[in-house]
Amino acid sequence: MDAYLGMIMPVAFNFAPPGWMLCQGQLLSIAQNNALFAILGTTYGGNGQTTFALPDLRGRTLVGMGQGAGLNPVNQGDMMGANSTSVTANGNAMVAIDAAHLPKHNHPVSISADSFSATSTLHATSAGPGAAAPTEGAALGTTGGGPGSAAIYVGNGATTGVPLNAGSVTTKLAGQVDTSTGENTGSGAAFAVPVTTSANASVMQPSLGMNYIICVQGIFPSRQ
Repeated sequence: MDAYLGMIMPVAFNFAPPGWMLCQGQLLSIAQNNALFAILGTTYGGNGQTTFALPDLRGRTLVGMGQGAGLNPVNQGDMMGANSTSVTANGNAMVAIDAAHLPKHNHPVSISADSFSATSTLHATSAGPGAAAPTEGAALGTTGGGPGSAAIYVGNGATTGVPLNAGSVTTKLAGQVDTSTGENTGSGAAFAVPVTTSANASVMQPSLGMNYIICVQGIFPSRQ
């Protein structure tokens, strides 16, 4: 089959016939392939002095050169596209939290008991005389009324004098401090939580893998 140098076509077999090579980006010698180099140049790679490259169509599809309506421009030899792209989505997730979501916990409570008051009464009796020494459970009584009696009682409304030793009167407070324990309460209203997620999404079109071959020995194409 006569073919033009540089012509590319897909084939269903897995090798390149004589005069053809697989399009896999191989570097070729300019000195040994000067006619093909004159057509391809370094469009697909190579240093342009000793080597040039064949097109690499492994895993790629062909796209027409130029700029179609509403499309990006495509130049000869451009390599573009990817199998997948990263997609990032931002939004808000509505979350409702109520008492059932709270773990068991304790709250510190500080109680100040600074408003208590107490009244102490020192009882005495007119019965007597009593004993000379105090005993447990005894009450103050009269001194007997004799010449040696001590005048220790004064009338109602007397002015307070020197304070007694506090240890001579004992006052006991009785009662309790009430505490209240309540259940967790709340409406459980939903609130928005910012959420950002990203993933790789495939953008590959349905495809079929085949070999592309390029003619390296054939008719030199004429521009006229």
